Amino acid sequence: MDDLYQDILLDHYKNPKNFGEMEDADVKVRESNASCGDLIEVYVKKKGKTWDEIKFRGVGCAVSVAFTSMLIEYLKEKGLKAEEVLAMDEEELLLIAGLEKISPTRRKCAMLGLAAVKKALKELT
Repeated sequence: MDDLYQDILLDHYKNPKNFGEMEDADVKVRESNASCGDLIEVYVKKKGKTWDEIKFRGVGCAVSVAFTSMLIEYLKEKGLKAEEVLAMDEEELLLIAGLEKISPTRRKCAMLGLAAVKKALKELT
């Protein structure tokens, strides 16, 4: 991972985007990684059969929190529908985040947020 991606990852860890509880969420899911103690909760407000707003909160390592922040920011920027998010490929997302060379253990941390987002969006469809 080069310095630019490390800086971006660190910024998303220290200042996560879309972070916080959503009181009026239509869907709330929780995913955890028992091997390291990471915990991510995702809140979704729906609009029809897709999402209108997504937020998260969590505790864990820099990779799990930062990747979830980066993921949700990416989904919002692209305006992806629930079906498109559910079809997303892990490898593509890791490449976008600059984490394609991440270790298998850290990969589980990164994918925790994706698992939570997908689980929440499945409940909408």
